[in-house]
Amino acid sequence: MQRWAINIVCIAIVLAVSYDLYRVLNKDSNAVLQRAKEFQQAEYSHNAEKIWDMMLPSIRQDSGPKEEYIANVKAFYASLNDIKADKPTLVTKGDKWAMTQEDITATFPEPDGVQTDCFRTVWLKSEGVWYWYETDRACTYMPDASEIVHITKNLK
Repeated sequence: MQRWAINIVCIAIVLAVSYDLYRVLNKDSNAVLQRAKEFQQAEYSHNAEKIWDMMLPSIRQDSGPKEEYIANVKAFYASLNDIKADKPTLVTKGDKWAMTQEDITATFPEPDGVQTDCFRTVWLKSEGVWYWYETDRACTYMPDASEIVHITKNLK
């Protein structure tokens, strides 16, 4: 086979593998964003049970009884007049962790009134499912390498 033919075959293989890798990575990015949208919908509808279910299982264990957590979340939502958020965006993603970001506007009774802030949510992937690990982080937050190793080391 001519050298140029071998080069073309090699380029075709590299392109095919690159496209397949891109498709797999993009699918996983979409899965994180879909979970972020589900979480946002749970917030809009004040669905504290859904928020609990989307929490990383190991964090649930440290959050006290489910009923108490749900009651606290419902009490918080009861203190709001309204909550709105823009579409979540993907800030960064690794194999087992990701971070999304959104601007949230909450309307509280006076004297607090309307408050708008940018928040980030840290997502961890366990057994093929994305769960939220931390919410309400400032939009300047970015975990360093040692923190990422720490939070992902026990994930399956």
